[in-house]
Parts: sequence; structure tokens; C-alpha cells
Amino acid sequence: MFLFIIGNGFDIGNGIQTEYKHFYHFLKNNHEDFFKSVASLFLADFETDPFWCDFEECLADFTPEYFIDKKLSPQQTSETVLDFQELLCQYFKEWICSIAMPQINNLSTFTSNSLFINFNYTDTLEKIYNVPFDKVIHIHGQASHPKSKIIIGHSSRTTIDDMCKSYGIIKNDSLECTPEELNYLIVAEMLLFTLKKPTEEIMEHKLQPIDFQQVSEIAVLGHSLGNVDWPYFKFIKEHLTRSVHWNFSAYCERDRTQILLFVKKFQITDYSIDSLQNLISQYSHN
Repeated sequence: MFLFIIGNGFDIGNGIQTEYKHFYHFLKNNHEDFFKSVASLFLADFETDPFWCDFEECLADFTPEYFIDKKLSPQQTSETVLDFQELLCQYFKEWICSIAMPQINNLSTFTSNSLFINFNYTDTLEKIYNVPFDKVIHIHGQASHPKSKIIIGHSSRTTIDDMCKSYGIIKNDSLECTPEELNYLIVAEMLLFTLKKPTEEIMEHKLQPIDFQQVSEIAVLGHSLGNVDWPYFKFIKEHLTRSVHWNFSAYCERDRTQILLFVKKFQITDYSIDSLQNLISQYSHN
């Protein structure tokens, strides 16, 4: 069985506008109030800001002063946190569903002996490549499915203690802040936890059932191999029962650098790197 791991570069390579900068424009044009909240909470004002390039990991880099400046009570702040998380997922799902699929004729389809772990929220595999629904694991949710929960988040291990230290309110192992400031930091930690991906739970429910004994080769198509998703790859690597060849797609030199870092980290020696289109041609047929 061929195991395909699909990332956002796969959709982009198929002409689908799923870059986070497009989410930026969607929020700005359709949900201005929420967009302003994002800009204030994460200090992300511009399309070129790193926040919109590495969106999920940057969800851990917000500023607690946002809550203090609004002069909200702890209860109001808690409600704001929960509302923010709910609206983020709601608008993200709305954005994905608004993206037009390209009209492509006579496109190849993947071999039937395949399983797909799809990190995207789109139906590109099902709608463009005619991959059967039961062969695709939408690991972070499927936007077009009404009951599917969209999962967006970071992988930071920052704690309330880290926050206190970074804001200079722990000195010589003593807490030096007002009760109000501490309350805001505690609520900020709540937001940090709320916006964190439940990776362990996802792996248990979506990766554990896979029969990794059947995997003979792995192709990573359009995945950036960012740290936020490394736990999933660690799970896959540890559950393989034999040595398999890994094929990685690379769009630019930065991708190649990340791949080399990745294979070193996970001690993968049998691998190759090629373009996305060449790999799709290799694994598909008309």
C-alpha cells in the first residue's frame, strides 16, 4: 500500500488559492471586526507579516496586553477567549468552502492501492482526483462536511510560568505583579491552551486504526514539514513495521533544506526528492 501525506502545497500546486494570505484577505473583506481583533491580539497588521506566513505556529504568539487594554473583567475575558476560538474555526471553515475548485479535464487519478493522510481541509483529492472518500483521512477536518470539526492550532509548550518570566513579573523566583495582571495572564494561558492542537487525541482516533504493516512506500506531497505537525510524522515513523522508501516533493530550495532537516531528525536514510508534478505522474494513471 502507498501512503500519501498531503499538505497545503498540493492544493496550491493544483491552482487552488489556499495560502494563508488569502485567509487574510477573506477576513479583512468579510469579517472586519474579527480581523481587527486578530491584528490587535497577535500584532499582525500586514499581509507580509510572518503571522500570515506561518499562521498556526504564530497562534501561540499573542499579547496579553490585548485583554488589559480592553479593561475587561476576568469573566468577560474568558468569554472573549472562547468566542475567539469558535469564530476562528467558523470563519476558517467558511473561507475554505468559498474557495473555487479549478476545472481540470482528463486529470490523472491515483492508484487504487493507496491511502491518504490529508492535512488540508479541502476536497481536492475527492473532487479533482476521484479518490474514494474512504481512502482519505482528513486529519484536521473537512470543511465541506457539515458535521466535521475544523482543527486549527499551534504546538507550543509555553506555560503560564514562561509567560510570567517573559513579561518580567517573576524575579528571583518571586511573583511581582498585581492580582489583576495575574488574572489576565491566567486567561492568556487559557487562550494558549484553547488554540493548541489536541495532537494526541487526533493521533489516537485517526492514525491508530491504520494498518502500517501494509505500507510499502510513503510519498509526502506539498507538505511543509513544519514543527507543528512533527508529532504525526513521529507516530507514523514509529508504527512502520519495515523500512520503506520516502518520496518528498519540493517546490524551492527552502523546501529541500527543510526536507534534509526532517530526514536527519527522523533518521530516514532511504528517500528521494522530486517536484510535485513529477511525483503525481509517478503515482497516478489516466
